[in-house]
Amino acid sequence: MLNFFKNIFCPWKIFFLLLLVIFSVYGVGFKNDFALDDWIMLDSAYPREISDSFDLLRIAVPHNTILVYRPWTYFSFIVDRNLYGVNAVGFHVTNFFLAVFVSYALYCVLSLYFSKELSLCGSLLFAVFPGHSEAVIGIFNRSQMLSLLFSLIAFLLFVKYMQLPTTEEKCPFSKYRNIFLFISIMFSTILSCFSKETGCITPGLFILAMCTLPSRNIKRAILGFVGCLCSCLIYLALRQYVTGTLSMPNLDPAVRADTISELFFYSFRIFAEYIRLSIFPYPLSCDYNLTLSSPHWTGIFVFVLLGSLVAIFSKKKTVQMLGFGFLWFYGMLFPALNWIPIQISFAERLLYSAFPGMICIFLACMQHVPRKIFLSIFFILFSIYIVLTYQHVLVWENNETLWEHTLQVMTDSYRSYIYQGNKTLQNQKYQQSMEYYEKALTLQPNHHNIVSILYNQAYLFVLQEDIEKAHQKLQQVFDIEPTYRLARRLQGRLYKKEKQYDKAIQAFQQALPPVNKYDRNYAIFPMSIGECYISQGLWNKAEQAYLFALKYDNNNVDILFGLAYIYKHTYNTLAYRNCIQAIKKINPHDGRLQHYK
Repeated sequence: MLNFFKNIFCPWKIFFLLLLVIFSVYGVGFKNDFALDDWIMLDSAYPREISDSFDLLRIAVPHNTILVYRPWTYFSFIVDRNLYGVNAVGFHVTNFFLAVFVSYALYCVLSLYFSKELSLCGSLLFAVFPGHSEAVIGIFNRSQMLSLLFSLIAFLLFVKYMQLPTTEEKCPFSKYRNIFLFISIMFSTILSCFSKETGCITPGLFILAMCTLPSRNIKRAILGFVGCLCSCLIYLALRQYVTGTLSMPNLDPAVRADTISELFFYSFRIFAEYIRLSIFPYPLSCDYNLTLSSPHWTGIFVFVLLGSLVAIFSKKKTVQMLGFGFLWFYGMLFPALNWIPIQISFAERLLYSAFPGMICIFLACMQHVPRKIFLSIFFILFSIYIVLTYQHVLVWENNETLWEHTLQVMTDSYRSYIYQGNKTLQNQKYQQSMEYYEKALTLQPNHHNIVSILYNQAYLFVLQEDIEKAHQKLQQVFDIEPTYRLARRLQGRLYKKEKQYDKAIQAFQQALPPVNKYDRNYAIFPMSIGECYISQGLWNKAEQAYLFALKYDNNNVDILFGLAYIYKHTYNTLAYRNCIQAIKKINPHDGRLQHYK
């Protein structure tokens, strides 16, 4: 055991130590269930087979009213699903190893600027920082880890590429080595972008590298930067082609500013909250209802930002690293500060890619502190971080424990009340459910959640058979979001119940989502239209609607029974028998078969 610590800075020992530390904190989370946004990964319309993975480059995954374009992240979900099935343990294990690889890659980056001892301490603090628990234990949030991992790899490859000695150019293999490094830089950058949109900040990290590290070949450094930039442009072009926009489609910005000055101050107010969370990570929550009041004092960060730009050119290493760390921290958070409209502007997981900058600031401040004092500070922080992170991993056991904790620490969390409303609705406690929804509405939820609450209230009235109030709530939904498909579908069901079949068909047609062969629920809409045609006795139109539905879900026995019903009443004996045979192959014990001879 003593021999292990004699040369602790051996690469494999560093990796093993990080693995051991991260397991001691996150290992208890292997038994956690899927929680929070993990349902997006489970239920969304995207390929489930590895052989179909290239389709991820051509489709955006729908998430309610938003389209998400993260091919590499969803590819990792496909691999996990094929390895483990719908088993949360396997997905958590993958996230665990990603956390280890990210921490080790960060150690390698820190080693370019600090001693191995400082770098190890920095990577250990990063590995157990409580604010990262949402990114590590939340399966859907692995996009944060994947994006940072490939950005760090691209950074390391770029530094290697620009620091290769020019004297080796005569080596016959140097040309192939340079080409390999250049391609690897581009490939790592585009994988970072394909994991999460923040990967587009990677060229900015390359600029920081060129300003803070010596380059033996400035032309090669510029070429590497251009390669990285080209990768980002390729990603943006694909994103524009697939989603129709460079931002998040159908997005409701988290912060609404009427003027540029308001946007300016609000963005720095959000930035101040991220600094606060980095320094004092307590209490932790999966939802922060951030109140942005009197933000003008945050204008001071403009001067800090300008000072950091000057500092990276300083000849003093400590000053340079302070500037480097602040610019990394701000740059990685830039997309989350509402300069680019996003739906959530403050969340723990968004801190994951930015926190290496804060680690650099901490190490820059500590490198001239006496070793004993530094180690004392490190062990105090390390111990506190481990305890807080371990406790927060337990909170993520399942949705119930997560939202109960959130409501305890953030009493103004409207998302907690929405969850409680949904839970009581499932338990048929309708009055209590309505009270939770009304409470959520008083907490000024964002556009998307207002629509979600109103829809849930309409559905609640349908269950209570109060059709008039259900129509009123749906109209409120359409006043805010006319294309909300779930509400249009519910409206169609109401019209169908009222035997207003033409209005029902129109509502179902409006609810029909864009064609996506991986959308398992797509067939429901044409099938519902077919049911309306059956009620009207329009057998030909009903058959067309059901056949269209069958095209997208050929194993759906409900569709086949609908077609059998149509063929029975139109005396198409051969088609009727074919439908019954198909049903028997799929589910020979279906009780409805006894009514079809």
